[in-house]
Amino acid sequence: MESGARGVGVVLRQWIEEVRAGYATPHTADAIGARAVASTDLMEQVRSLINDARVHPAAPIVLAAAALEMALRSASEELALPAPDQASLHGYTVVLQKAGVLNRQDVKEITQIAGVRNSAAHGSFEELSRERAGLLEQQVNFMLSRLPDKVAAAVPI
Repeated sequence: MESGARGVGVVLRQWIEEVRAGYATPHTADAIGARAVASTDLMEQVRSLINDARVHPAAPIVLAAAALEMALRSASEELALPAPDQASLHGYTVVLQKAGVLNRQDVKEITQIAGVRNSAAHGSFEELSRERAGLLEQQVNFMLSRLPDKVAAAVPI
């Protein structure tokens, strides 16, 4: 058992050296897996937070927007698109639009989602309500449901 652990240690050290040298890139989740987490696990948490009267609507709004950003980032990575100037909802939207993955209407919807998220993140709570959080959840779910087809259509055969 000890020799097996030493062998694994050698392999891990070699992998670390390759990462440091730029020959290998570590990934915490593949792009498709990241989108699955965003559209299921995170959005289930959003629904739970919306249904909890003790939770301010800002919490599910910020989480839903984070799920969308995560999905857009994974789509961008899957398509090997250039990194945005700023790793943000807007940044990934711009990159995906330039690549023809997102259309003008998609960009308008994401911009609207980002605006509500910014209100929540910057304390403009008077603009927020449980109903608005529910609507944003629906918008994000709609976007998340369409994104896989958009990415598949953009992947060269």
